[in-house]
Amino acid sequence: MAKVCRESFVTDIGIGITGTMGNPDPANPGDSIPGKVFFSIDFRGKVTDCCHNLPLLPSRFAYKMAVAKEIADVLFTLIAD
Repeated sequence: MAKVCRESFVTDIGIGITGTMGNPDPANPGDSIPGKVFFSIDFRGKVTDCCHNLPLLPSRFAYKMAVAKEIADVLFTLIAD
């Protein structure tokens, strides 16, 4: 996802995100754990994959903000190298 994003938009950075940010998926209750998110960052052709288990949060918006912070932290590290 991250690679396709970077290549499609002809940019230096592409980001792909999946996971459960709020309510579990009723079709996959055993595999749908609130706060378990995965993301990849493609920075200039180098892909970094991450998995984070966020704490229980009060809303989907709070999950989105929390994962955005996690992505920003990793991205800042990649850019600084």
